[in-house]
Formats: sequence, C-alpha cells, structure tokens
Amino acid sequence: MNYLDITVVVSPGTEGAFAVRVESSQGGQGHSTLKLPFTLRDLAGAVFGVAQTARALSSHTMQEVGRSDESAADTRSAADFGVALYEALFQGDARDVLTATISEAENHVDTGVRIRLWVDLQGPGMAEVASLPWELMCRRGQQALALSKKTPVVRALDAPQKTEPQPF
Repeated sequence: MNYLDITVVVSPGTEGAFAVRVESSQGGQGHSTLKLPFTLRDLAGAVFGVAQTARALSSHTMQEVGRSDESAADTRSAADFGVALYEALFQGDARDVLTATISEAENHVDTGVRIRLWVDLQGPGMAEVASLPWELMCRRGQQALALSKKTPVVRALDAPQKTEPQPF
C-alpha cells in the first residue's frame, strides 16, 4: 500500500482552544481551531467502563460547587467520541485539505492517506490533547479511520530529521 501523507499539527491556542495546521502536498495547507468536544473524565466513564465511578465523582464534585445536573457523556459510545473528535479536528480549511487528499488517493490504485498527528507537548493543556484516543476518529456512520488500511492514524514525534523504520 502506498500512502499520501497529511500532517496535522496541534499547538496551544487562545481561550481554551488549540491551533490546528493541516498540510498535504496534494491538498495544500489549512488552518482551524480545535475546541475539545469532551473531557478525559467523560471518555473514561463511557469508553473504559468506569461510568458509575465517573458519575459518582462528577456528582460529588458538582455538589461541592452547587450543581446537581449530571453529564450525559457516559451514555455515548466509542464511535460517538470518535465522531466528535473527527468533527472537532477537521473543520473548515483543515477538512478541505483532508478531503482533497483523500480524493487524490482514490485516483490511484492501492493508495491511502496516512494521517500524521503531531502534538506540541511543551505547551499548556497539550498533555490532555495528546492523551485523547485520536485513533477513534471517524466520520459519522463509518468505522474509525485507524481501522482501515486506507487511512491509518499515526502519532508523530518531534524529531530533528526524518526517521526511517527499523527492521523488526
């Protein structure tokens, strides 16, 4: 399988949001703003089977601050979180770059789009962004991108030069 690479760089932004830059030699360059669609606590409750503990913690915390409403996040499936991540990351210009790159890949036999996700770990709030399960990303009604050979999602490291895979 051959791949067209698309690089997604997430950096600290302003007002609780994150700056997103998407680049592909086939689709050009785009920018967007990422606002996290859920918290790690929401995700832990729904995806990792600790919903009751998360609800109890949320209720206790909410009572301390005078709120009694509970989040419905624990009723969402892993696919729901994947759609939320996809839609939060790929919007506007960033979505257009991805769409153009996928269209170009479809014009070639045995060609897919490798999504390289690079997160600036040095910035404030970036640890939570890096901790999210980006591999769950999916378009509404479809399987996770990472489950298809045509759209692998890989996390890239900040390396001073291109690295080559070592024989296993």
